[in-house]
Amino acid sequence: MKKNRFKRWMAILLAGIMALSMVACAPSEKNDSENTGNTGNTGTTEPGNKGDEGTETASKVVFPLEKEVTFEIMVAYDGDIEAAVAAVPFMEELYKMTNVKIKWTALTKDVAVSSLNNLLIAGSAGDAILGRWVSETELINMASAGHIAALDEYISNPELMPNFTERVVNEDAKYLASITTPDGHVYALPNINKLDGNFLENPIWINQEWLKAVNMPVPTTVEELEKVLIAFRDSDCNGNGKTDDEVPLIFMDGHDFSHMEALLSMWGIATKDSAKDHYVDIENGVVEFVPVTETYKTAIKTLNKWYKEGLIWSECFTATKQSFSAKLDDGSGVSTVGVVFTKTPPSTFKDQYVRVKPIAAEGYEAEWLRNAGYLGGKGNFSILSNCENKKILAHWIDLFYSFENTIQLAFGEEGDNWEYNAEGKVIQNSTKLSGDEKTEMLKKVFSRIPGNIPSAYTAKDYAERIQISGNNLTLQENYEDYKNVMSDEFWPRPYMSEENASRLGVLRTDISTTVKMYKANWVAGVSDIDKEWDKYIKSLNAMGLEEYIKILQNSYDVFNEALKNVK
Repeated sequence: MKKNRFKRWMAILLAGIMALSMVACAPSEKNDSENTGNTGNTGTTEPGNKGDEGTETASKVVFPLEKEVTFEIMVAYDGDIEAAVAAVPFMEELYKMTNVKIKWTALTKDVAVSSLNNLLIAGSAGDAILGRWVSETELINMASAGHIAALDEYISNPELMPNFTERVVNEDAKYLASITTPDGHVYALPNINKLDGNFLENPIWINQEWLKAVNMPVPTTVEELEKVLIAFRDSDCNGNGKTDDEVPLIFMDGHDFSHMEALLSMWGIATKDSAKDHYVDIENGVVEFVPVTETYKTAIKTLNKWYKEGLIWSECFTATKQSFSAKLDDGSGVSTVGVVFTKTPPSTFKDQYVRVKPIAAEGYEAEWLRNAGYLGGKGNFSILSNCENKKILAHWIDLFYSFENTIQLAFGEEGDNWEYNAEGKVIQNSTKLSGDEKTEMLKKVFSRIPGNIPSAYTAKDYAERIQISGNNLTLQENYEDYKNVMSDEFWPRPYMSEENASRLGVLRTDISTTVKMYKANWVAGVSDIDKEWDKYIKSLNAMGLEEYIKILQNSYDVFNEALKNVK
């Protein structure tokens, strides 16, 4: 570690924290105005305000606090939590900066939520929850029961939470809308990562060595792609003397990134089949259920044609992730796949693949899915209602959102897993570390303990403070080629009320099973889409499709309303 630079940085950061930390406090609990720093203010009430009714007072929070304050924070962790935290040098530095002491309570991962519920009922759950281990529905249930505090007044105060204001709220209004629950409140803080390439899941990769073998250029239309796939099928593209082991196009139904719906992008359908994405596409603010649209039907017909002609991997609907990976690299030493829609090319033969720019079917405009992870991860930190010094804790957790702290919490000390390059940008150097060095480095990384912690990497960080390299560089290059066709309207995975989430889960079971069954049969040619289409639509309607879409639309409308309020 470069001690001198670290000490200089700590001094600068501490000065900045102290300069930003003069804030107004609200005594919604009797001790909110206590231990607030060096000002000597004990919570005097502003003229016209009644302190006993929870209105604002003129208290201040200044770090380091004059008197040490202790908070109990719960994490889902198996092991000695105190020893794990003690191994992270930055946490000791954070204590010195703030005079805030943390008592860590580890709940065994497998039963963490049930243990938390028991503690909440008993009134002994401490002050906060850190890490993304409480589900969205569980969070809303706990908030509805009065166990979790609304954070609205804290996150809207740029003096109390300056980092969050500048690096989250001001970065993109959608961030705040996405963490707003149906009752209009925010109960949990997010983590934000604005590397745009992270949220493009399915660019097209084609084997350029195979293109050379068949003497064809990179395709620019779906029609050209079909001709290339036919050439791949009929040739010994990998040069092993066989013409029957080449797979022109591969996907795996249900795969995180290489799923069938990725191909629908060529028909302008930006969607995904998952428990959080629901086959949804958004058009002019209206939720569309993709599998009942005419465009979906048209695309399925083309895929059926390709499947019958041997252009698509025959196991695409029966494969496991293991068999899918084995097909990308079967150990023969030669590539067996021509085209794949996925984040990055097959690793073993990655030098053989080149990215194809977005292509569209004739008469359609290409549109690729922008994954809702673009809006950040939810549920990374919540303050419990019984916490007696909420404003101090809010001011403390805000420190996690500074760029410098985000880097150290996630990657450890300077010199271990990251350093400054000649341009003064942060660059990761984990590739230089041996196995033992990586193990030692990870002990110093706080993010490994609770998992997903509050943090923020903004667009400005990536533009000015971070040297993008390695896999991230590939992702960002993908984005540059696809950014003009990535959906501006996308399903934001909004919070849902307990009632809506429960009902949606019930409806989804039969609807999703039916869509999957028909989809596989139609593409594989087991049955005919034209003959079965009306029957298929009738079946989905009987399963409650109209109610299903209505719930999704309602949830999307709540998100949009929250977005209007933020703006």
